[in-house]
Amino acid sequence: MLRLEQKRQTFFAGIDTLPDQNNINYSLITSLQMTDIQNLKTNEQKIGMTRNYQTPEIQMQFGLNWQRENKQPAGAINQINEALTLDWRWRRQIVDDPLNIRRGNVTEIRIGGGSQQLLSTQDFVRTYARHQIWWPVGSQDVIFLRAEIGYTLASSRFGIPQEYLFRAGGIQSVRGYDFKSIGVQEGNAIVGGRTMATGTIEYTRWITHQWGAAAFADIGSAADSWQQMHPFIGYGGGVRWRSPAGPIALDLARAHETGTLRLHFSMAVAF
Repeated sequence: MLRLEQKRQTFFAGIDTLPDQNNINYSLITSLQMTDIQNLKTNEQKIGMTRNYQTPEIQMQFGLNWQRENKQPAGAINQINEALTLDWRWRRQIVDDPLNIRRGNVTEIRIGGGSQQLLSTQDFVRTYARHQIWWPVGSQDVIFLRAEIGYTLASSRFGIPQEYLFRAGGIQSVRGYDFKSIGVQEGNAIVGGRTMATGTIEYTRWITHQWGAAAFADIGSAADSWQQMHPFIGYGGGVRWRSPAGPIALDLARAHETGTLRLHFSMAVAF
């Protein structure tokens, strides 16, 4: 797979085995990725192997990954970060319709970490959890709630690849703010911190079977410690269209901190 985006370019290659009678398969992957987001440039090489278990409701992965990251924040010191990590991910999805959800919930938990004794630049343990709920209102409308929290246990953020740190802002985070614009200032760049928490409340009114309108409010922050967390608030409204691939969202959001208005375009599906 070759993926070319304005802020991110990725080359990915992988081999998957077929699932056995216990719904288990194995994956071997390698990837190269370059990013340029919020004045932070990264160049990452990664190789890994995962054991995957999947049913209609449960997905579970356990993997061993090695990556090397060249981190280049504008106006600050460049760094080479390496990590050999054990990663565990668990996800449960119980919804009435994966493409047009009116009732259900999705829960995801991730834990991963590395050690200086085993090919990592820094000792760290990263934890992450997200929960999403959909409640039907009347015959058409839907209330959506989302909460996520992340914490990386380490003596410092330095030496940890960005994948194991946190930034916030943008779609599925805090709308009204630019993508990954909320984090830790390092030189002229915004880099990942060790703490993050965000939340959303959204009400969608379906005017016809295919077209609807939504109102929402987001809140969240990312920083290097819980004491440094400062809440950022975004709110606004948008249009929803039930496409064959799922609801498409076009939102106009206002950043409460700055008063800036920003358009967000996304697929409103519980990936």
